[in-house]
Amino acid sequence: MTESSNNLQQFINKIATSVAIVERDWEGKIVVAACNQDFFQMTGGRTAIARRFPVPFEAMVPRYVWRELREKVNECFSSGVAQELEQAYDLRDGTHWWRLSLNPVRHKFGDGATLDILLTGLDITPKWNGTPAGN
Repeated sequence: MTESSNNLQQFINKIATSVAIVERDWEGKIVVAACNQDFFQMTGGRTAIARRFPVPFEAMVPRYVWRELREKVNECFSSGVAQELEQAYDLRDGTHWWRLSLNPVRHKFGDGATLDILLTGLDITPKWNGTPAGN
């Protein structure tokens, strides 16, 4: 892990919600550059697969949510506009609902710029387990 990746990982670990930095690798594939433990818990992932970042996004996100989430990630990359969605993740202790926010982050390097996505997730399971809003 490079020093800048290590600093990024330390920063991400201190955030108290599910957080991942998503980017495109040199082949254009979607990868997770860094994420915190809450992201692993959200996705039901194993920390062993992320010993070395970047990690292919599809290796960290359950297959049953991948298509919809990938569409939002691609829309965020192509438009540069924030995206949101709610998704259910089936974990060992039951189904958890998450509100995901995808926010583009532009970095300037010399004459060029890169676009990363800050993906944050908030567990909204209590909303789904209680009575619907307005009832």
